[in-house]
Amino acid sequence: MAFTFEGDQLIEVEEKKSWLSENRAKVLAACLTLLAAILNLFGRWPKAIWALGILSGMLLLWLIGSGILALTRRIFRRHDNKEYIAREYPRLLQLFEQLKRMTSRENARAFRYMLYNASAYRVDVVDQILGSDYIEGWMSCFELMLADRCNSMRDFLARCGHFTALVREFNGNYVIKTQKAVEKNFSLPDHCIDDFEDFRERFGVYLHEVEEWAEEVSKEAQPRVAGQEFLRFVPQRSFERAKSFKKKTVAAVGA
Repeated sequence: MAFTFEGDQLIEVEEKKSWLSENRAKVLAACLTLLAAILNLFGRWPKAIWALGILSGMLLLWLIGSGILALTRRIFRRHDNKEYIAREYPRLLQLFEQLKRMTSRENARAFRYMLYNASAYRVDVVDQILGSDYIEGWMSCFELMLADRCNSMRDFLARCGHFTALVREFNGNYVIKTQKAVEKNFSLPDHCIDDFEDFRERFGVYLHEVEEWAEEVSKEAQPRVAGQEFLRFVPQRSFERAKSFKKKTVAAVGA
């Protein structure tokens, strides 16, 4: 089975197969050779023996040619995949570096810096909002993985899928979870709310970039990676957006 995108949906498409497959051709060639040997054994129909011999030879040549063609295609495909990875890998690294800056505790414009600053660096308050702060350790492990260049399209797709899982986790369990805590009357100073709102807008632009990149990677990888592995590693192509950190004020209605 093959897979393709229809809008935002990944659908399964049945591949058209040739009736004369390589295995069938091998069986047919073996049968013709056996028939020619039987006729030759009994010494009858010499013309038929010649015809069967020629036909068997043509089938064998076709099999050898198919094998050479398949090997050539595999070599060219591998070379093409390596060129694509070399071209796209820097973009993955760039997006990851952007995410690192947005999650850093040392960058004043990063979300975790704002969160710790808003909670007066009290870990218990941060844990009350997030449950636990684990994204930094995960990103450090992924950074070590990125340090080793990958040579196969499967490995590249797996890293792209891993990266979008990181983005999804940070978006859902940090940004959106904090916004919901603020929405439920978690008290924060106004200037902290303004900082969070500024980050939400910048992060929304970043998510849009990641979505466009993930869609391009998915469409490019789909014909290059086997169906089940493609489904396993395909990067996420859309993300939920956090609502505004600023609470809506309801105007009083005069009597």
